[in-house]
Amino acid sequence: VDYKVIDEKALMKFIAKEVNAAFAATCPELTSKYATYPIDFKKWLELDDMIDGEKVFQKSDNDMGLKENYVWCKNGPRGRGYYHLLTKMSYVNLYSRLSSSAPSSCCANSEMRKKVDQWDTTRRVVYNRTRPTRPNDELGAESAIDHLGTPP
Repeated sequence: VDYKVIDEKALMKFIAKEVNAAFAATCPELTSKYATYPIDFKKWLELDDMIDGEKVFQKSDNDMGLKENYVWCKNGPRGRGYYHLLTKMSYVNLYSRLSSSAPSSCCANSEMRKKVDQWDTTRRVVYNRTRPTRPNDELGAESAIDHLGTPP
C-alpha cells in the first residue's frame, strides 16, 4: 500500500482568481483593495486609527449600503457602524452574516452549485481572517486548522 502524506497547509490554499471571483459574487465589500485575496498587512488597525484620511470606525446605527473599504457591523466594541476591512471585527461580522445567509442547494443545477461553491469559498476565507494576529491569509489558514469547528 502506498500511503501519501497529506500537507494540511496545502488543503487550506485557494486560487486567488477563484477566491476573488467568489468575493465579487457573494460579498461585494471584499472587492476592496484591502480585502483582495491574498491579503498580507503588518497589523490590524485600531479603532481610533485613520486610514486614507478616514476614521477606521464610523458610527452608523443603520446600514446605509456599501461603503468602499468598510463593512457595516451590527456588533462591535463601538456598537453599530462601519468598520474598516483592516479590522478583525469586520470579518467577525461578515462571517456571521455569511453563515446565516447560505444559498439553498435545493434543485442543484450547475449554476446553483457554482453559487454554493462561491459562498462556501468566501465563508471559509472570511472565517480564516477572523483567526490570525494580523491580516494575512496564510497565517489565517494556519490558525484555522487549529480551531476548526470553533466559532470566532
